[in-house]
Amino acid sequence: MASHLPPADAQELLAAKLVGRWRNGTPLVLSPGGPDDVMANSDAFSFSTQDPNGFKCPFSAHIRVCNPRDQALEAAQAVEGVPRIIRRGVPYGPPMDFSQTVDDRVDRGLLGLFICSSIRRQFYTLTRWISENSFSPVFATNRHTQDPLFGNPHYPGAANTFTIPTESHPVMLNGLPEFVHTKGTASFLLPSLSALESLSGY
Repeated sequence: MASHLPPADAQELLAAKLVGRWRNGTPLVLSPGGPDDVMANSDAFSFSTQDPNGFKCPFSAHIRVCNPRDQALEAAQAVEGVPRIIRRGVPYGPPMDFSQTVDDRVDRGLLGLFICSSIRRQFYTLTRWISENSFSPVFATNRHTQDPLFGNPHYPGAANTFTIPTESHPVMLNGLPEFVHTKGTASFLLPSLSALESLSGY
């Protein structure tokens, strides 16, 4: 896939393939060759018309799993459609020194904030899609693949393989590590019950 690239550039390309965007937010679908500040964080793209074969953004890439956009869904999934969630990540702890090759054991990570109207229909649906890519016909040959960043490797039947489609032959990454370790989850009502009571005048 990137044997002609210097190691640092190959690492950046692989990271982009796992996520579906370059580090500055540029979608691979719009700029598969590298980041473009003009298109950073753009959402103006289509999977079905601009990348139907996954040659730019792999089918199991994080952004394609969490928002397959206009990509076809299996009949059972199409009834409720693509879950819509407002998602934001808030980093905590000191930045990671990527020159280190040994875990420094410093507490750092992300606080994931997810706002939705139905935990079951939206949040739980996405977590299921992340752990088992069976929501679209494009995964017909292997429905046990996962989102490579957030997939749960302990999910029944899960495969820790990431496939990168190419025009010649797919590149397979085997033995992916568990990148994310969840420390806890809390659910809150927004607005709170006290706020609703205040608004209602009681």
